[in-house]
Amino acid sequence: MPALELKNLEELKEFINESEQPTLICLHTKWANECKQITEVFQTLAKEDGNNNIRFAMVDAEDVQQFCNEHKVNSVPTVLLLKKGKEMTRIQGANAAELTKTVSSLRDTSVPALSLNDRLKALINQAPIMLFMKGTPEGVQCKFSRAMLEILNKYNVKFGSFNILNDDTVREGLKKYSNWPTYPQLYVNGELIGGVDIVKEMDEANELAPALGL
Repeated sequence: MPALELKNLEELKEFINESEQPTLICLHTKWANECKQITEVFQTLAKEDGNNNIRFAMVDAEDVQQFCNEHKVNSVPTVLLLKKGKEMTRIQGANAAELTKTVSSLRDTSVPALSLNDRLKALINQAPIMLFMKGTPEGVQCKFSRAMLEILNKYNVKFGSFNILNDDTVREGLKKYSNWPTYPQLYVNGELIGGVDIVKEMDEANELAPALGL
């Protein structure tokens, strides 16, 4: 099930204290670029059937400053693993691989884990238009991803993105899943459109707008 989105300190304390199950708290803010990446991965993991024994919640760190001070959370994003209200470990920064590893160690082994293909399918369908790129829209880390963003921004469309540099499993798995060896990769309604060269050709031929559903 989706991670709960808590609104204040009272809700956070109630959530932490009401169960002895492993509890993951994602502390984020709306203004930190790194937070978008980790919250997307956090929500994807929360929805996996094999993780039903783990409790997931997200909260804006600025709304629970007292809690952050008590737990010495000085940067976002930070994910805390709590058991019976006590911190067991923490993951700082947009470290999707470490978060996935931590969740895997807590998973109920009696429930089959979501396969890599199922996880990739879920990521591809996370938004109607989905871009797998190096970096984020706010912090691009390769010229080809930047070129793809420039094309998409011409059309003023909303799209989701995934930073493949933060998750080796997704980066290598998606190449095989879609039989496409390079990044960025653009998907619309779960279907691969292509890389920057194909998207550029479609743009120049006035074929991209219909493909984007415009």
